[in-house]
This record gives sequence, C-alpha cells and structure tokens, in this order.
Amino acid sequence: MNVGDSPAGEGASEPGLRGLLLGMWGAYLLLAVFLSLLPLELEWHTPAEAWRAFLSAPDIQSPFGSRVDWASNVVLAFPGGLLLAAALGGWHQGRRALLRLLLALGLTMLVAPVLEFLQVYVPERVPARNDILAQWMGGFLGVVTWALLGGWAREVVASRSTELHRGVEVLGAGYLLVYLGMSLFPFDFTLQAPAGEGSGAWVTLLEQYPCGPVCVGGLAAEALLALPIGWALGVFLLDRGWGAPGRAAVAAFLFAGVVELAQGTLAYETAEGVSILTRTAGILGGYGLVAAGLYPRAGWLRRHAYALWGLGLGGYLILLAVLNGWFGGPMRNPHEIAGAVLDLDFSPLRSYGREVGTLGLVVGHALMYAPIGLFCWLRGRLRGVPGAPGCAIRWGVVVALLAEAGALLFAGQEPHPWSLVVSPAAAAGVLVLARRVASTLDSPETAPG
Repeated sequence: MNVGDSPAGEGASEPGLRGLLLGMWGAYLLLAVFLSLLPLELEWHTPAEAWRAFLSAPDIQSPFGSRVDWASNVVLAFPGGLLLAAALGGWHQGRRALLRLLLALGLTMLVAPVLEFLQVYVPERVPARNDILAQWMGGFLGVVTWALLGGWAREVVASRSTELHRGVEVLGAGYLLVYLGMSLFPFDFTLQAPAGEGSGAWVTLLEQYPCGPVCVGGLAAEALLALPIGWALGVFLLDRGWGAPGRAAVAAFLFAGVVELAQGTLAYETAEGVSILTRTAGILGGYGLVAAGLYPRAGWLRRHAYALWGLGLGGYLILLAVLNGWFGGPMRNPHEIAGAVLDLDFSPLRSYGREVGTLGLVVGHALMYAPIGLFCWLRGRLRGVPGAPGCAIRWGVVVALLAEAGALLFAGQEPHPWSLVVSPAAAAGVLVLARRVASTLDSPETAPG
C-alpha cells in the first residue's frame, strides 16, 4: 500500500489535478442520482413517510439470489470510490494520505444510502439493503484500488509525455481492465457444470467449427479487440528486453485460455475453444505490430500520425454504422421509411428493468458517441491547437444523424432519435476532459516533486 511514513512534496499544480478529479467525481454523482431516479416519475412523500418507507426496505439477502443486481451496484459504485480517493489523497504520502483515504472511504459509504433513499420517491423503484451493501463493496474496492496503485499513478503523471512508452503501458493496462470487465460482466459466476448452454463446446478447438459469414465476423471482432492488448504487451516486453516471441506467444495463449475458462463459469455465457485461438491471434498480431516497428520510441507513430488518425476514425465510423443497424436487415421501401419516421419515439427515458438495463440505456449511447470528442481533440492536437468544443458538437450531431439513419433505412432496427442530443453532449464532454487532462499533464510542474 502507498501509505508510508515519509512525506512527499506537493507540486504547484496539485490544486488543478484535485479540481479535475473532484469535477469528475461530481459528474459521477449527478449520473448516479439520475440513474437512481429513473424513470423520473416521482411521487412526493413527507419526510416521516419517506423515512418509514426507507426503513422498510427488504433485509439483506444472499448475493447469489440476484447476482446481476449485485454486480451492477458494485460496478456502479467503484468509480466513485476511486475518483474520490484520488482527489482527496492521491498526491500525498504518509499519515496524511491515510487520513485522507479514510475520509474518502467515509464519504463513499454515505453516498450509497442516500441514493437508495432517493428511490423512495420513485414508485417503480424499491430501496434495497442489498444494493446499499453492494455499493459499499464497490466504493471500498475503488478506495483500496487507489491506495494500492496511487504511487504508480503519481509516477506516471510525473513522467508526463516525456516517455511515450509509459503512456502506452498505462493505456494498455486500462484497456486490459475494461476488456476483462466487459468479458466477465455481470460476474454471475457459478460452479455448476456446464454453466451455460454450449459451454461444452471446448471440443470445437480441434474439430471443424461450423461458421457462417456472421460468425466469421464475430471471430474477427474477437481478434481485433484483443489486438491492443498485444500491442501494449509488446511495448512492455521490448522495453524491458524481454521481447522474445516465445514469451509473447505463451502469455497470449495463457491469457486467452484464462478468459475463456472464466467465461465458462458464467451462467449467461458460452465458452468456446475457438475463441482461445482468435484471442491469441489478436494478441500476437498486436505484438507483431510492435516488432515490425510500430513502437513509440521508433518515431513511427509521429511520422504517420495523420494516417493513423484517419484509419482510427474510419474504423470507428464503420463500427458505429454496424452497431446502429446499417445492413442489419433488408432495406425498406420509401413507404416503409416514411412509416418508420412517423413512429419515432422521441422519449429518452425508457426503463428496461433495474440497474443493468437502465445503466446500459443511459451510458451506452453516451459511450458509443464519446470517441467523437476524442477524435476532435486529437485533430486539434496534431495541428498544434486545442480542440474546439464546437467541433465535437457539430460532428456529434452529424455522426449521430447518419448512424441512426441506418435504423430507418433497414428493417428490424429501432432508431433512437434522442441520440442527437446524447451524442454531441458526450463528445463535447470528452473533448473538454481531454483538454483539461492534457493541459494538466503538459504543465511543467504537474506532479509532486
């Protein structure tokens, strides 16, 4: 743990970092409150009535009865604990850091009951002590994660962009965590065998695998999603002189096998041996890019920055089109398109159940369009100017309009016209955040000395 006895100095830009993290924590709180009040059909109660309703919440039950709800609440609370711990105690060491981490933990513990209490005013929501306990667990894990990794984060911030390979390792580690989280969500593990239908498909590793065009596309997507892991792995190994291809191959195969084995214990997942091969191929492909010269220290990234930017943007737009129904069904005739336009539902508030559906509904579309802001920021960065929020807003509207048009042109899809609001807001938010982070990291006195 990074809580030692020796104090560390504080850089002149610490207030800027703390303000940035506190702002992110505030945005997280607003999102959490919004999710707690969905579908925003409120019913007023007197304070006494609300308190009695809150006290009558169901008792704590075994998490194995509603594992999806437990996992969702843990995941929901984790960022809050992590951000608050980083904001309050992130740039200190010694006893003062311990006190600040305890303060962050205490505040995190207060958030969960407040969020559940707010649900008293929503007739369709029921406060649950299980949810409070799960959010406490998530917040605690967030604080502990920062306590364990805060020192490493301080070193990364201190090094800034002078060593680009460190940034690649940080991004690679973050991508790896997101990849594992998405692969294993909702963490509904079970020891029953087989866990889900088709989990006995390990034999397909050495047998002929029946696969049509859609299946081939899915396997290719598995390999592409694993490629950034291999690239970060290659940077990590070659930077330390451990870049033997044999080590990379063993690491890739073991990682792919562990992920697939873990998916075999999920009640709603299917473990397939062929996925071991596709993930391994993707990781080795990323490693091969590093071995071929696509390595930060080689200057290759800087020389081909515009080409890589265009390639990334093109790939993102293609993926966005596929996700939004382009070519997902037979093309409608003009009469059917007109009927689909008249049937558009402009309501942004739909509740597909409890936290899982609601969280996916609200955050999913924002995450889908958020990279637009990152591409606008990168475009400005390459030109030597800060990216303008207007770029993110304009392109957010245009891209969302084109993407959602696929659901109108092709049958079997459901358009979401409210994405025209979500997209520019998410893109502009990411651009502003990227500018703030870059400004903080580019400061000559960014981190503790």
